[in-house]
Amino acid sequence: MHRFLMGISVLVICSATFVACAASLNDNQMVDFLAQSLCVDALGKPTSQIPIIDNCTSMRPQRADDRAVYQKHDWPDQRVYPQYFLTGHQASDSVLANPKGRPVIEQTQDFGGDRNHQFGVMDANDGGQAVLLVDGWASAVMTQDAGAGVQWFIGNGCRRSVEDGRRSWVFFNEAVPTGMWADTVTNLGLGRSASACPKQFNLAYTRFRREQVLFPFRLVNGNNVTMTSRALDVIITDHFGGGAAANPASNPSLERFFFAKHLGWVRWEAWKNVEYPAFLARRAAMLGQAEALQAGRRCPAVAYSTPPGPGWYQVDCRMWTTIVRVTKPWSVRDYHWPVFQNADWR
Repeated sequence: MHRFLMGISVLVICSATFVACAASLNDNQMVDFLAQSLCVDALGKPTSQIPIIDNCTSMRPQRADDRAVYQKHDWPDQRVYPQYFLTGHQASDSVLANPKGRPVIEQTQDFGGDRNHQFGVMDANDGGQAVLLVDGWASAVMTQDAGAGVQWFIGNGCRRSVEDGRRSWVFFNEAVPTGMWADTVTNLGLGRSASACPKQFNLAYTRFRREQVLFPFRLVNGNNVTMTSRALDVIITDHFGGGAAANPASNPSLERFFFAKHLGWVRWEAWKNVEYPAFLARRAAMLGQAEALQAGRRCPAVAYSTPPGPGWYQVDCRMWTTIVRVTKPWSVRDYHWPVFQNADWR
């Protein structure tokens, strides 16, 4: 996944006439959206049930060292696998990696299913993102992917302290509203390490909201696939590749994220404004990407998956709602993501 560079002020206006604002979230409640959960019994012991899918009422965030009951996979591309295919191309687990100290959420991107890529371990093209809670914000501080490699996202607060710089690629804050967007403009730069302070920063406009969204699911149990749907409590966040807050559609690009309560990160989208002057020479290629994505049918439409304005096209997407029951002993710790595991999260 490629990132587009982008101070922090947030405007949220709630009116009884037009919108009902959600109650402010505490840190534990924010983690419920960022990390997937395990079902637990009356003694707090994990069960074999799957949150959202099975009828369990008691849950806790899944930790990196917990034995996994399930994994979230994306949907298979119908152009590549026109016949029956179980697990898709990429697994993505969202787990709490530092449960006794500062909350650190590990969100993996694990390719598998062919001779060059194996699910469950980190190999070529794999990566993920790390999310911290910083002053009431969920902030992605590091990502790794095959295209851009390892990137540390650092806010201009690093000029005051390393900690202030970790409020960088923000997703949402504790005051996320329902029924409308809240928004912010951030100053963000790239660093070679977690403690770096870049010389250059770029503005990026971000907006976010919390809504109920109906999601389709593919439930995989052995060689059987069952189709179903569930209404999810999700936080949607749009991260634009420019700082134009007054008119979001005048930005060049955006990445959209869906975080579901008790399932973590469930969908990612990339959009391009093909009418943006710098993109005109690549307009045909971008339209081709959009057409191919639609033909593959690996990201069925859901609410709020809409263009921000005319000339915008979705060019990439992953939706991790193929739920695969795990039968062998395995935990996300076994993924062994070196950059993540060697970082000093304090």
